[in-house]
Amino acid sequence: MNQEASAAEQPAPNWRLRTGVGVFLLSVILPVAGLVALPRLGLSGAMTATVSGALLLVAEALGVVGVAIMGKPGYLYIKRRVFAFLKQYGPPKEVSRLRYNILVEKSEVCTTSLLTFRSNH
Repeated sequence: MNQEASAAEQPAPNWRLRTGVGVFLLSVILPVAGLVALPRLGLSGAMTATVSGALLLVAEALGVVGVAIMGKPGYLYIKRRVFAFLKQYGPPKEVSRLRYNILVEKSEVCTTSLLTFRSNH
């Protein structure tokens, strides 16, 4: 764990980090762009499904390659930065009594509604 913490503090070399992040982002963009572009090409349904599957496989491989290019220090650096950003918007450690009561009431209503719906259908 101590080795992981020290590796997270050291950012990866610039070219490896930038290249790895670029390849990783390409792995996210490729399937999304394919889903938008493929229906407009006028291919048959089977061909569209085949190309979509191939894009998904290529995207998964690119994601792994992107992380491999970054290396462990680069991956831990990006992971730490992303979690630090998301932690700003996470749930608070403590909530007021009113907020707690509202949450409890809301969960009871949802549970009751779900059980009523399931028993009627």
